[in-house]
Amino acid sequence: MELNEVVRRIFGQHWRLIVCFIALGIAAPALLHLGDAPSYTASARGVLDTRDPESRAEAAAIVDTARAIATSPGPVRRALSAADVSGRDPVEVAKHHVSVRGLGSSGVFQLSISDRDPQAAAAIANALAAQVIRARLAASQGQTQKVLADLGQEIDDLNARITYVDARVDSLTERLSGAASLESASELRADRVGAIQLRDSLVQQRGALEVQRNGVLSSESVRPKATIISRAGPPTAADSSRFFADVVLGALLGLILGVGVAGIIETFRPTLVGGDALAREFRAPLLGTLKNEPDEWEALHDETGIGMRLRLAAEAAALLKVSLIPIGPQVNVGPLAEWLEAASSEDVSELVVPEPELAEPVEAIPGRPWRLAIGAHAGSPAHPPVRVRPFDVQNASASLNNGTPGGLVLVLPATVKKGELMDAGHLLTVSRLPLLGLITYPRRRRVRGPRGA
Repeated sequence: MELNEVVRRIFGQHWRLIVCFIALGIAAPALLHLGDAPSYTASARGVLDTRDPESRAEAAAIVDTARAIATSPGPVRRALSAADVSGRDPVEVAKHHVSVRGLGSSGVFQLSISDRDPQAAAAIANALAAQVIRARLAASQGQTQKVLADLGQEIDDLNARITYVDARVDSLTERLSGAASLESASELRADRVGAIQLRDSLVQQRGALEVQRNGVLSSESVRPKATIISRAGPPTAADSSRFFADVVLGALLGLILGVGVAGIIETFRPTLVGGDALAREFRAPLLGTLKNEPDEWEALHDETGIGMRLRLAAEAAALLKVSLIPIGPQVNVGPLAEWLEAASSEDVSELVVPEPELAEPVEAIPGRPWRLAIGAHAGSPAHPPVRVRPFDVQNASASLNNGTPGGLVLVLPATVKKGELMDAGHLLTVSRLPLLGLITYPRRRRVRGPRGA
């Protein structure tokens, strides 16, 4: 199947369906944007307490941290309260009105808030940026403060114990100076040495803890400071609407769906479009295409070429009789049969359908509304005339019985469903008459009334 035939079958036959889908695709986003109000976006920039990223992956990790905090309902709720903005759902704001993005490979993030009120948008953006900084500091510095507090508590305990041991050493020294006997002095001296050793051990432990505390403080002092580096200001212009983009996307989606549905329809109910496709289907030549339906006299103007081709086909098959079989709509092919019989007569130079205002034809054939402008002969022994008649079952049976050679010509619309051709195929199989060719005509989409013969 050629591409142009596929296009004609899909778009030519189902363009109304495709247009309906496109219209639905346009109408859906139009209705969704019908009640849209202007939206304003305010942006604040900040930096977290992390070291400068050395790659885009590290920068993306910093932005992901800020985004995770900013899109949480808790910080958004506190930001709305701090900005003194009411009438907003924190969950809805966090889900649809908060965006965080990074600025290149730096550690700076940009937090944006969209709102119907530009002043509220700026206030919420600044408050939420502060909440992000506060939450980050609580997460990163909270452990440091706990470590410092624990170290300070242990150092204070050691100081208290050292003070107690110092007092004991002083007491033992005083008692040793007033000892009454050598045995008592020896015991006091031993206790004093033990107390001094204990004090030295406690001082050593306190020194180690102080070294740890100084290390934590040193690392904390070189840590970057999380802060807001650029506060948001009230936006002066509303955000651009997505109306046109959504309409275009809806139209494209409607086109795709329409073509898909049309393709499915053509898969189950294929359509043959054009005389060439019909000729390939029946494996018969296309004798010609009428300008109108065969029971319209306008269709018979300037169609003598069909008659000549019909005569050539009949002579090539050595046939003297041709039957016209209408396929599809019920049309009267009687006038066409008379016209083709006259048009296929030998030595016909011109056939003219008389206009109403013209005088009576010079030479008219009884019962036919045309005249032979130049003398025509009904035939000669060398070239017997070809009889063209509408198909009739009784005449076809008689032709088969008496041996009169005859053939069939199908008269059908240029566009027809493949299922409508089944009866014609069965008829050709049963009749055993040769198929000389096809004559097509444009199909009109209207309700046909009864026509006379």
